[in-house]
Amino acid sequence: RFSDVAVPGDRHLVWSVLPVLRAAAAPNEVTRLQLGISSPPRPRDVIAHLANLPSDALARWPLPDPVASVYQRTFDFLGAQWSKISPEDQATLRSLACVPVGDVLVKPSRIFFRLSSDFSPFMFQVPRCFGAQEAFLKKVGARETPSGRDLALFLRELGAECRGNPLNPNELSAVTKVLETVTESHSSAASANLLVPDSSGVLVAASMC
Repeated sequence: RFSDVAVPGDRHLVWSVLPVLRAAAAPNEVTRLQLGISSPPRPRDVIAHLANLPSDALARWPLPDPVASVYQRTFDFLGAQWSKISPEDQATLRSLACVPVGDVLVKPSRIFFRLSSDFSPFMFQVPRCFGAQEAFLKKVGARETPSGRDLALFLRELGAECRGNPLNPNELSAVTKVLETVTESHSSAASANLLVPDSSGVLVAASMC
């Protein structure tokens, strides 16, 4: 169906979920409206595109345009459309690893505008190239700095993601820094039910150690 294709100017927003017309085949504005081709695309299609990208998408980047410029445009589009995006789709965006940091895609809740320590490979500082997208990134979960509660929640999420598998040395180093920061925050709420690595590197409840 013509309603399920994108015009060349929108390829950055939906290239993994919708066929993109060749420039020579792109219709004029009147014909596009008659055929039911949406431009700009529906926000839901853009979100589906972000969800469809594999974890190694940046390492196998297929577009001639730089990663940063493509994501800048994507974030600008979603930020402008935010009021038209359903709460369910907004929640989906918050759960996606959709922010490029180096060669990895990161969940918005794991990026911060200021970090006192290096928490990679789990949490990162917002790349400078996305400074103009600050308002959108905050809408989807980025924060100024991580609180003790944020870090404790991260450890619980990481424990669920690891499913009982041990952390590697780099991951253990990052988790140790997280635990030190939580301790220094003197937050009793954050310290409650805290997960820590056991002798084999598996995250378990602190009460079990």
